Amino acid sequence: MSKNNQDRIWVKNSDAQAELFLSVKRRNAAVMKKWGQKHTLLLYTILFFLVALCGYLVLFKDGRSTVYASDGIGQYYPAFLYIGQYVQEFFRNLLRGTPAFPLFDLSIGMGEDVIGVLNYYGFGDPLNLLAVFVTKENSAWLFTVLFFLRLWLAGIAFRKYCDVMRLDRVIAAFGALCYVFSGFAIYGGAMYSEWASVLIYFPLMLLGVEKLFRPGGKPYALVFAVAYGALCGFYFLYMCSLALGLYCAVRLIALYGVKNRKVIVQRCIHCLLWYCLGIFLAAPFLFPALQAFLGSERSGSNIFDIICDVRNYIPHGNDKLGALLYDAFPDGRNYLLGIGPLQVTAVFLLLRMRGSRSVWQLRCALAIALVGLHLPITDYLFNAFGESNDRWVFLIQFFLAVVVVFAVSCVKRADTSHTEKKLILGMVYILAPLQFTAVIWNVFLSDGGDWIENFIRYDDCAVYVDSPYCYSDILQEDTELFRVSNDSLTGINGRPENVAMLHDYHGLTYWFSMINGNVQTCVNQWLDAALNWRSYGFDHIAVYETFSGVKYDMRNDNGAVADNFRLADTVSFHGQSWHIYENEDYFGLACVRDRRESQRLWEEADGYADYYSALLGQIGDNHEVTALTYDKSTNHITCEVNVEAGAELLVLIPYSENWRAAVDGEAVEIRRTDIMYMAVMPDAPGEHEIRITYHNTAFTAGMICMAAAAAILFLYQITFLFSRTILHNPRAM
Repeated sequence: MSKNNQDRIWVKNSDAQAELFLSVKRRNAAVMKKWGQKHTLLLYTILFFLVALCGYLVLFKDGRSTVYASDGIGQYYPAFLYIGQYVQEFFRNLLRGTPAFPLFDLSIGMGEDVIGVLNYYGFGDPLNLLAVFVTKENSAWLFTVLFFLRLWLAGIAFRKYCDVMRLDRVIAAFGALCYVFSGFAIYGGAMYSEWASVLIYFPLMLLGVEKLFRPGGKPYALVFAVAYGALCGFYFLYMCSLALGLYCAVRLIALYGVKNRKVIVQRCIHCLLWYCLGIFLAAPFLFPALQAFLGSERSGSNIFDIICDVRNYIPHGNDKLGALLYDAFPDGRNYLLGIGPLQVTAVFLLLRMRGSRSVWQLRCALAIALVGLHLPITDYLFNAFGESNDRWVFLIQFFLAVVVVFAVSCVKRADTSHTEKKLILGMVYILAPLQFTAVIWNVFLSDGGDWIENFIRYDDCAVYVDSPYCYSDILQEDTELFRVSNDSLTGINGRPENVAMLHDYHGLTYWFSMINGNVQTCVNQWLDAALNWRSYGFDHIAVYETFSGVKYDMRNDNGAVADNFRLADTVSFHGQSWHIYENEDYFGLACVRDRRESQRLWEEADGYADYYSALLGQIGDNHEVTALTYDKSTNHITCEVNVEAGAELLVLIPYSENWRAAVDGEAVEIRRTDIMYMAVMPDAPGEHEIRITYHNTAFTAGMICMAAAAAILFLYQITFLFSRTILHNPRAM
């Protein structure tokens, strides 16, 4: 073999060895990177459970759950149980071959849209699918586990964001603890369980736009995060969307400069389109929730007056900044707590750093956050001008946690004195977990120790979601369609309980953030009150209860009972005697009346009670309503009527534009009457079959949007795979 051939073979072998060496090196680097990621995940998980165990030890030792008194036990916990029952029933029907997805439930309040009312409490949150495992015995435990699971996942989302921003992973583990054990999480997340969900999807939304800012970035992270947020509810999604727009503006100016307006506009439009796609994916839940909001009393604020009020642009005197630094409890804004020495030190380091592009962005965000924190208009803006509160401060908590990671990462990489670096890193690795534990411990011991007392013990949770209804054979065996009136079952914080929906009976009491505006208007006008999104019943006023379809009145006192109510049963409910009274004037949840005569009675009546007393005398045996049924699985109400000329069917179920009526199969108009009820008038006298169906148009529109969004994502992925495998590799043909 000639020397030239030997040289060529040697060079060829050397290239092959070099390529082999590089491939092994790349593979080893990938393995080490993967192991490093697992290591930091394990570090974060260990620290999370240590802080949670130490901080919440006082809770665990006393046998208390994270079910909080007032809103927690009255709204979020019953909603969680209802979601579990709903999912269980859905799968049972699916296995039977009769799938059903009820959109209206007569047992929620006085009859409400399921998604519209309960989406605010997590009906749609993918994590709440775990409620399928709910039983009477484990419900409070599962509720508590989900609280900590949400916090842990929030830390994971924060770490993923830090990865995209190329920040130190070890420091990010401690920054995640700053984030998930902030005052917003330990106060707001504990009192209102769905508040913890926003801590998960907000970092993912920022992660998503960061990927789109970069060449070749994929939109899936943003689409998923927006869809997740929309499924969890529009309330915090709205706040996150405002913050996301501001974030994009600052980041794009920093990346491309003010002069590159065309590129900035293109990137914004790109992000906006994928954001809308995420909205459409969650539209079957988001649209009904928005529809319910617009139909509730919460949508009635005067935005123009708020914007034009000069006082809203003057910093208020409340020490909100102090509340971020120490246990001040100003005006009860406990969820501002949780910022300690580590965050303060990180901000101090940020202000001392040289003015690089990253430092400029963080300083700009810090200035915006501090100014916004002290302006009343910010609170109105982030609450859609419905009310003024600080529930948006999770944005500040997130930002300060990022500052911690950025500042300490810079110190770790910087060429500074060994002593200074050792001092700062020592504070992070040693003092940080102790600081977080101290913060949480301080929260539980603050406010005179009342905080811990507001969490319900596991053994006591059952009584707050139970009802005397379940202990009465008369009520259980009665197959008619009726409502039940009752006193407060437990008297916790003087709030009405949302328990009827858990036992599938129909009541008069409720406390929900979103309620049919017609219902609330009726409750307020009948009682001459302004209760705001709740009802304690109708004060046992006989005519009001009768014209609410009340057949039974459950009471545990010895107060006076109306003459038309007779004692039917007595039951024992958690050590108390409850009396069941039957309404002798009960005529059902529907009746036939003469429309003109009813109008005359109203014009001559002296108030609502007088009107209904006169109307009760008008209803006779010649106006019959028979075979009245309500099928929740198909959203149908049907009955047979025998009417005379000019008579109409009065249905004592809350009116909504989503109801549709048909008489003998022919569509007819539904009229809203008596403030909140429905009236259907047949075209001719005689016997008729009337069917009223609940058809949520927002849900239907949402399903269409979801299908379109899914198709777009599918086509996008197919196009991407085609371009990668065919266009960039012609030989694949």
